[in-house]
Amino acid sequence: MTDLARVHKRAFRDYLATLASAAGLPPERADQLAVLANGAMATAGILGTPEPAHQAREVARTLLAAD
Repeated sequence: MTDLARVHKRAFRDYLATLASAAGLPPERADQLAVLANGAMATAGILGTPEPAHQAREVARTLLAAD
């Protein structure tokens, strides 16, 4: 199960890297967005509310606007 989770997390990060590159963003943006998204998903699961995803979206917008 751990290996499957690692593969999934790596694939998600790679997907974000592709998007960041296509948008002309610095490569580290993919890692930052992956951490943000994973944190939001974990918190939403624990709290049982989609609010962390909404908050993460706003943080992501702020982060991307800084570039």
